[in-house]
Amino acid sequence: MGGTVETWADKFTSWANVKFMTVGSDEKYRSEQVTNRTSVQFFLRKESGTVSTADRVVFDGLIYEVDAVVPTGDRLCFQILECYQMGEHKTAA
Repeated sequence: MGGTVETWADKFTSWANVKFMTVGSDEKYRSEQVTNRTSVQFFLRKESGTVSTADRVVFDGLIYEVDAVVPTGDRLCFQILECYQMGEHKTAA
């Protein structure tokens, strides 16, 4: 009959420093098949909003899955989001 439709809503918009870490293959996430994987770190102010591994980041039209949220040692003012690219962000027409 009907299927489920996955939807996402924006939590907040924030400035972030973006650092592209690696572009390469990763076998552990795709059932032991070699696939391309782009790892990215997003540095943002903690007061921008709460982020967890259940969230996604949209940057420059691409979707990134959050692998880990790491607080920094500088009085925890910033957090680092360790992410990997999922695909393109599609908007409703």
